Amino acid sequence: MSQALPAEALNKLRRFVERSKRSSSVRFPVSFVRSQLDSATPPLARLVISGGVRLNMHLLLALMATRDPFEISEPPPASYFAQALALPNPDTAGARRVTDALTWLHDHEYIVRTRRPGKTAHIRLLHHGSANTGAGRYVAAPLALWNQGWILTLPARAVGIYLVLKEATGGNANKAATLPGTRKAQYGLSPDTWTRATHELEMAGLLTVKEVFAKASPTDEWEPKRRRLEYRLTDTVLDLGPSTLSRVS
Repeated sequence: MSQALPAEALNKLRRFVERSKRSSSVRFPVSFVRSQLDSATPPLARLVISGGVRLNMHLLLALMATRDPFEISEPPPASYFAQALALPNPDTAGARRVTDALTWLHDHEYIVRTRRPGKTAHIRLLHHGSANTGAGRYVAAPLALWNQGWILTLPARAVGIYLVLKEATGGNANKAATLPGTRKAQYGLSPDTWTRATHELEMAGLLTVKEVFAKASPTDEWEPKRRRLEYRLTDTVLDLGPSTLSRVS
């Protein structure tokens, strides 16, 4: 069941964006989204599989950590994060879910969290797109994901596939992606996740999907064309913001 996006959560997300002083996007390294090794699951896929609170906490921390060495020296308390993420009972159960997410992110090497007596823990973010991007390549997540509340309204899998398609299209708004199975496998997300997430993105107006005929290798003139799905993001909708909040853990 859907409900209105809480104004308090949206206001706090926008405050996070304002404090970051970012102008357009948050960068993630390509290796965060896509693995070059068949046996490796990339960090984004592991976050998507782990659940929405952990994914959204990492996205919020990535927004906050703006400069090398990407540290957050004075993070707000867990209850404030819980309010920004629209978690029920933010002062109690919601704060515990945030603390659990931070512990998980630390244990799985997404952040380095250093406890300090009498203060909130110091946080250093790993997998940041402003460093070690390799020839300048990175995946740019638009700020509208935060300041319009999309990270709250979209299920974790839909946010994940959105970032995947950002990588697949090279961030080019005029480019569509047609991905063979071998390329999809590099993102570490199951066929069921692709199907459900792309449908959710279509329903939100952020994606169009159509069937096309294409060759797996454009240079092989003898290879027959195969039926594939073509994905095209419609980012112009992002700035309009979602109208409903789907609670997906």
